[in-house]
Amino acid sequence: PGGNGGAGASNVYAYGPTNPVTYAGGGGGGYNGTPNPAGTGGSGGGGNGGNGPNGQGTPGTHATGGGGGGGGNYVNYWGGGNGGSGIVVVRYEIPASAGTAKATGGAVSFYGGKPIHTFTNSGTFETPGSFDEPVEYVIVAGGGGGGGSL
Repeated sequence: PGGNGGAGASNVYAYGPTNPVTYAGGGGGGYNGTPNPAGTGGSGGGGNGGNGPNGQGTPGTHATGGGGGGGGNYVNYWGGGNGGSGIVVVRYEIPASAGTAKATGGAVSFYGGKPIHTFTNSGTFETPGSFDEPVEYVIVAGGGGGGGSL
């Protein structure tokens, strides 16, 4: 049977401690036929492995950095799934009197007195010349694609 993908790691930067998000799960391994199953993707966006004659691996989940599932094979070639795209989260504290973000870019939300800029697609984090705030950030690279099988 195909092996299961490894579990990713949890992070609270984007949505606060009550809404942790798990990133970078491994893709499940494909299998070349029945009765054995293909592996399942790990928590954090890993794709499932393909199984047997219809064994296309599934892609990793968007904006999690999850790996793609491996392709299975019985009769035909089946490819592995694409890796999931990455994500960048930047946050910084502002004085309570400010009330608005001091920078632009990404999807902006607020939690615990901190603006949070979340990038799930290409974008630019822009600050004015007067920006002098310490930032906290997490960067999750895109996941690797799953291998195919012949």
